[in-house]
Amino acid sequence: MSRLQEHEAKALVARYGVPVPEGRLCFSREAVAIAVDELGLPVYVKAQVRIGDRKAVDAIRRAETREEALDAASLLDAEVSGQPVEGVLV
Repeated sequence: MSRLQEHEAKALVARYGVPVPEGRLCFSREAVAIAVDELGLPVYVKAQVRIGDRKAVDAIRRAETREEALDAASLLDAEVSGQPVEGVLV
């Protein structure tokens, strides 16, 4: 199990001057839409849960279009390895 979620780890290393990819922490489908508009495409939508290999459990999804990103926002209504997904990182 991971101790930090990805958005927490990115903020921590950025504080020490390490460059990190831009991202947005989103808690709703509407916020995902805004993030896509701000960041551009393609994006990854990543469930923020404290587990190791999120890709293996389909908790990281690549979106080539705005519609795909909004579909991937369905992760917000999911559980991953028994943990509720409260936010996604776009």
